[in-house]
Amino acid sequence: TDSAVDNYYKRFVRDFLHYKDSIYCAAGKIVKAVQEEGRQKGIAIDEEGGGGYSSLHVRRGDLQYKKVKISAEEWYKNTKDL
Repeated sequence: TDSAVDNYYKRFVRDFLHYKDSIYCAAGKIVKAVQEEGRQKGIAIDEEGGGGYSSLHVRRGDLQYKKVKISAEEWYKNTKDL
């Protein structure tokens, strides 16, 4: 692989491929709704505006390492105290 070509295409994707504003707006509405539900259950929004909502990006099945594919129960056990 030519690293110059690799870097060119990575920069191209970074600079020119973007989600439409309507997608960001829809996502923002979903986060706001989740935060409002949390607020109704007594969860305060923190100074960064993130209280009551958090997310975890989980990739499954696209890595060559079999040991990284763990069950939902294992994910819960590993992250419940975060």
